[in-house]
Amino acid sequence: EPAHRLGNVRTSQLVDWELGNPKLRIPEPVESADALLVVGGFTGTHRATNWARISGKPVLPVARFGGAAERIYTEELSAFDERYSSRLTRNEFEDLAQLTSDPASFAKTVVSLAERVQASRMVLVVMSFSEDPSLGDANESFKEVCTEFGYQCARIDEENDVPRVMPELLQRISNCAFCVVDLSHEKANVYYELGYAEASGKPVVCAACGFAASEAASGENIRTMTDPRESRPVPRWLHAWAVLTALFALVVLVVGGLVTTFRVGMSDPVWPTEPWFLAVNGWTEPQPGFLIEHSHRLVAFSVGGLAIVLTLGLWFTTPRLGSRVLGMLALLVLIAAFGRFHGQMMAQ
Repeated sequence: EPAHRLGNVRTSQLVDWELGNPKLRIPEPVESADALLVVGGFTGTHRATNWARISGKPVLPVARFGGAAERIYTEELSAFDERYSSRLTRNEFEDLAQLTSDPASFAKTVVSLAERVQASRMVLVVMSFSEDPSLGDANESFKEVCTEFGYQCARIDEENDVPRVMPELLQRISNCAFCVVDLSHEKANVYYELGYAEASGKPVVCAACGFAASEAASGENIRTMTDPRESRPVPRWLHAWAVLTALFALVVLVVGGLVTTFRVGMSDPVWPTEPWFLAVNGWTEPQPGFLIEHSHRLVAFSVGGLAIVLTLGLWFTTPRLGSRVLGMLALLVLIAAFGRFHGQMMAQ
């Protein structure tokens, strides 16, 4: 008969919970539990606790009521770093030994611990140890996102007191909630740790900057993502503007070819003229070369205006600094070339 009738009381079909039975079978109440809460108790409580340890269940012993739970608390606290550090802080675990809080408040604390101890809140970042600044930026991004969702994100080389890196790394892979693996640099150690995490059944998120993560990793526990700067589409209006600029540049070439073919360059010796000159002109000039020449000037002026807007759009919508700088340099070269040409023409 159970000692109490509170809550949902589950019984076991096993005759006893001894380890000497022919077949090793975890008792049903322990196997179906997410965590084992230990209060008081004697020898049987130690037996149930050992079954929880065998099955990998977290154990929360309430020390304030004495009995077996008090000794189990001491044992679990001594093994805290190995078993619970990825899920709780030491201070949170030590709340199980509170002596002064009222029962209702203490019960809420214990239930809260039971909820949080079931899943790790640690995230392990695996990436190359290269000094590439983009890797540091990626690591900071991982930390920001993980913090937003209540996870603690860390890279093993961020700590200086790790005696042996590989055993510590494998332990952290086992204890973390999931791994974030950056495949931007193809390093053997990164692929080794990725393979170990996948073989351990640990969820993995693969990220890459400038490299197709989906081509480098596959598996049922693996999710991939690429740098949004690589995958985010260009704004539609900027794409349309770029196409329009290219078309106008093509028109400049065609009309320029006409100017050369008909030898009507500088048919109007007055240069420069306003772009709207043809609109305000009285059309008293009978030569067709005059119209061709001014059409060429008008289209070229339009290309310059379109290029300026395109460069500004690139600067304000593209997060990649290299693309922004390249676009601005191209515009400056265009303006400088035009200024030089304008100076030569004025000198003539």
